Amino acid sequence: MSQVIYERGYDNVLFKNSSTVRGPSNASKKGTGKGSGRPDKLKPDPDTKGVVAHSVFRRHPETNKVIKYETFKPQTNPRDPAPYESVKRYDGPGAGSHRNKVLDQEIEVPHVHDPACPGGIRPPLPWEIPK
Repeated sequence: MSQVIYERGYDNVLFKNSSTVRGPSNASKKGTGKGSGRPDKLKPDPDTKGVVAHSVFRRHPETNKVIKYETFKPQTNPRDPAPYESVKRYDGPGAGSHRNKVLDQEIEVPHVHDPACPGGIRPPLPWEIPK
C-alpha cells in the first residue's frame, strides 16, 4: 500500500504528491485504443470529489525535486462529464519541447501548458518554476 502525501503550496492550494501514489499501469495497453494515451499523465485527486481546486505534482525519484505539476478546477462545462478541467500544467526537466503553432516558436523545457495562452504553451514565469 502506498503512502499519500498532501502538502500546501504558497497560495494555500492543496497539493498531492503523485510520485508516492502507485496505480495500475497503462503501459501494457499501448496501442490498443484503451489507455494508450499519456501513461505518465497527472490525474486529479479523486479524494477532492470534484468540488475543490487543487494541484497534483510529481517529484524526481532521486533528487526529490518537483518535475511536473498540474492545477485543476471543478468542471465549468455542463456537457463535459469529467469532474475537473485543467487550468495549467508545468513540465520540467525530462519533458520534450513543444511547438506553439500560433506564435510559430519551439518552446523548450521547462514550459507551461496554459489554455489562456495563444497556442496553449509558453515559457514559465519565474514564480511558476518549482524551487
